[in-house]
Amino acid sequence: MEDQLQFNFPVIYHLGIYESALRWSGNSVPVTILEETSARVRVRLERDYASLAAAGTELEVRQTELQRVLGVTLAGMIADKDTWASSVWTMDGQYVSMGILGTKEGLKRKIG
Repeated sequence: MEDQLQFNFPVIYHLGIYESALRWSGNSVPVTILEETSARVRVRLERDYASLAAAGTELEVRQTELQRVLGVTLAGMIADKDTWASSVWTMDGQYVSMGILGTKEGLKRKIG
């Protein structure tokens, strides 16, 4: 029987942010997940996100009330199982916009 090499590369997650209520920019930035709970995920941007935030900025992606009521989990969204926008906040509690957190390929499938 042949031995097969298996590589377990970490999944690189991306955050796409709606620049207005109706328009997603079509861009996403790689992020590192720093902390994850059932209701929020704290991420660090690994690259500048246009004029919205600089590389190194930490943001929170929070579960919305509608998601909670419907039983949509952040873990499911991150795993690209559900297409849902979540609220994005600064670490000092300022609302940024709505955004989608997932893999780059998943974001391309979801948003185009």
